[in-house]
Amino acid sequence: MLNLKELRLTRATEADLPWMQQLLQENQLPDSDLPAVVNDLMLAYQDSELIGIAGIEPYPPYGLLRSFVITLSFRGQGYGRLLYNHLIAHASWTGIRELYLLTTTAESFFLKMGFDRVERQTVPLAIQNTREFSELCPSIAICMKRDALSLFS
Repeated sequence: MLNLKELRLTRATEADLPWMQQLLQENQLPDSDLPAVVNDLMLAYQDSELIGIAGIEPYPPYGLLRSFVITLSFRGQGYGRLLYNHLIAHASWTGIRELYLLTTTAESFFLKMGFDRVERQTVPLAIQNTREFSELCPSIAICMKRDALSLFS
């Protein structure tokens, strides 16, 4: 069984942008605003191998979970859950009380992680006004929410 000690996370930098953009493009995820949000993203490593990225754009008390992807060869092994758990812990510690996301491909994963579907128009304006929400994700993307108060229940 995997544990957080087997997943090493580092903050993304501008030097990581080419790899991150490639991975997001391969997985049909938005990447055009990465330079503006790179400091909100984390890189996940298993030993020395880069296996994924994810981040939370903070708009306290809200957050936007974004760019969540694990490389194909590491999927189905629990790394997505480990990365998610780390991000949730960080969100909770930084005062985020509601977490939102948009997805066209991973609804079942996020339902397992405790998210619920919500209507886009019910999302706080701080999240609605992000580039990902207002421009980059298609209107067919499923909008989901998780209350941080229940992150560890």
